[in-house]
Amino acid sequence: TPGVGVAISEDELRARVNLSQPGTRLSRQIILRNTNDLLVYLRDLGYFNAVVESSEQLDASGTRATVTFRVAPGEQARVRTFDIGVTGFDLTTVRPSLELQPGARFTREALGRDVRTIREAIINSGYLAPLLDDPRVVRDSEANDVSIELKGKVGPKVTVLVPDFPMKEKTSRELLPVKREGNIDASAIIEGARRIRNKLQEDGYFFAEVTPVCTDRKST
Repeated sequence: TPGVGVAISEDELRARVNLSQPGTRLSRQIILRNTNDLLVYLRDLGYFNAVVESSEQLDASGTRATVTFRVAPGEQARVRTFDIGVTGFDLTTVRPSLELQPGARFTREALGRDVRTIREAIINSGYLAPLLDDPRVVRDSEANDVSIELKGKVGPKVTVLVPDFPMKEKTSRELLPVKREGNIDASAIIEGARRIRNKLQEDGYFFAEVTPVCTDRKST
């Protein structure tokens, strides 16, 4: 059970416990593992000072026990800074749309969404297959805030053309992994050709041929 006034619900915590079903075989090791799972979950939500305590009470028969987890999350950490350095790309336009602005409550889930937003912004500008390092999160335990650093570099500038099959941008992103995911592997390009062929056949062009061609144009 979480402390009074805490935003985390009891159902959220119970979902992380693997002995919630009556009849589950109990051991001290299982209880410790569940305690650790709760701590990991809370820290992913930014509750780095969380404390989880457990207790067991046997019934009269000595064969059944009630396990209680007492959770004191403490204060949720906030973002001090989010430094982003992606070589070859100006993130000025995307930065205001990020969730983890200075002062925002930190969660690993929000950080994951922000990294995806940055990656998609790079891909949408035509730089496919960007290389982003794992974000580095440094916590100041006294201030209970975190400094985040994300480094990386853009991939190659890629122009995707389907000259004989004009289609809207939404359709091209649905059909082509190279545009939707920024994946320039040969398998993704071949998959895109297959999907275009299927689309043409659905439109009645049963003998359509689709040939992917990759051209490397280097400036001199």
